[in-house]
This record gives sequence, C-alpha cells and structure tokens, in this order.
Amino acid sequence: MIISCSKTKNNLLKNNDNAKLPAFRGYDGKIFLTLRKAFREGLGHNVDILIISAKYGLLRATDEISYYEERMTKQKAGELRDDVLKKLSRYLTVHDYRRIFIMMGRDYLGAINGLSSLTDIPIDIIKMEKIGKAQQKLRDLLLRLNSQIVVS
Repeated sequence: MIISCSKTKNNLLKNNDNAKLPAFRGYDGKIFLTLRKAFREGLGHNVDILIISAKYGLLRATDEISYYEERMTKQKAGELRDDVLKKLSRYLTVHDYRRIFIMMGRDYLGAINGLSSLTDIPIDIIKMEKIGKAQQKLRDLLLRLNSQIVVS
C-alpha cells in the first residue's frame, strides 16, 4: 500500500529538534492512526506500507524521519517523480506483490504518475474524499484483505 505522508507529526518529533522516528510512527495523521489501530487489532498483517513524503520522496514505514513542514504541490511531485518511480521499480522487483493499493491526494499522485508502466501488478486507487470516508474505506479494505491470502 502506498500512502501519502501527513501534516500532523508525532509530538516527540515536534518537541525535539534531534528526534527521529520510523516514518510509520512519525506521522500522526488520521490515516496513520487508523492503520496503527488496525495493525494492533491484527488486521493488515499482510500489508506493506510505503509513504510518499514531500520532503523525503519514497519512504518505507521503517525509514526514519525528523520533524519538517513541507507541503506537497504539483510542482514538488513532478520534481520527486523520477526518483520515486526508480525506487518503486527496484522495490517491486524484490517483493512478490499481487496488488498495489494507493491512497493519497491528487498532488501526491503526481509523484507516482507512470507507475502502471513499470509493473503488471494490478493497481487500485482509493479515492481520498472526506477523511472519515477514507478511514472507513481503509478499514474495510484491511478487513477484506485479512480474510484473504493476499500480499499487497
């Protein structure tokens, strides 16, 4: 699953200039909170998380981040795209995925524009509507995946 970073960061990062956390714990937006709760409940054990960041580009969930304030724009996504696609291509060649789920806003999508030409793996884009709906779609997806033997 490829998701966008969030504006909201963990307070530990905000309050300490030298602090670093794994990206999955460092971002505290609602999608991240939903994912962490689902993982604690035993959902999503078969889901890898990759994150598109306005500052760092493509991140694995375990890559460390520090506090920053940088917003994704269409221009920034375009600047990041080649590097993000190169990293994704390498990542996809060493992992055996059956499906890729993408959950991010329009500006972030620009950073992965062209992904479908790099792989034959089916790609599903989950529309980011109102955050409550997006959280519910994410939870429903994790429940569905939990009942299947699917690596995504």
